[in-house]
Amino acid sequence: MMEETINIPERELVEVGKLRVDKDNPNAMSKEEYSALKEVIKKFGFIVPVITNKEFLIADGEHRLKAGKELGMKQVPVIKLEVEDIDRRILRQVLNKLKGRHDNDLDAIEFKKILEDTDMQDLVELTAISEQNIINIMDKDLGTTDSDAEEVSKLGKLVIECPFCHKKFKKGEGEKWLKKK
Repeated sequence: MMEETINIPERELVEVGKLRVDKDNPNAMSKEEYSALKEVIKKFGFIVPVITNKEFLIADGEHRLKAGKELGMKQVPVIKLEVEDIDRRILRQVLNKLKGRHDNDLDAIEFKKILEDTDMQDLVELTAISEQNIINIMDKDLGTTDSDAEEVSKLGKLVIECPFCHKKFKKGEGEKWLKKK
């Protein structure tokens, strides 16, 4: 069987003023998600290039470009593809939609590992997931134990809201809340 050659396009640094948007982008971000995107760029760098067609019209990365501009970037990494407009639009749909699905059980395990080495506020700022949703995923998919209760009480400024009575518990009170369940 003959191996097919796969193109690996080069990235280049492009002045932000050369890049164009078409105002048809169907991908929207909440304020929280956009804020998290900016935090990720500040923490890890501009690691995912903007994808454009040959005229520098964006197929993927409009939000990254906007965030980069707001953060003072004069150039961003770009992969310029020699594609027509229809393929640019198809590519935009593909890149916005083919990302897979999250497994809540695996997310819960990942959140627990992350929270062993960082505080909840970092996780919230970088993912745009609320503290309550992170706790709900961990609670639902991992179940709770006495050791989980201890860990929740170590998480700092964490506030937990009971999903049933909506009472809020502060640091140290989470242990009692989890043991009642």
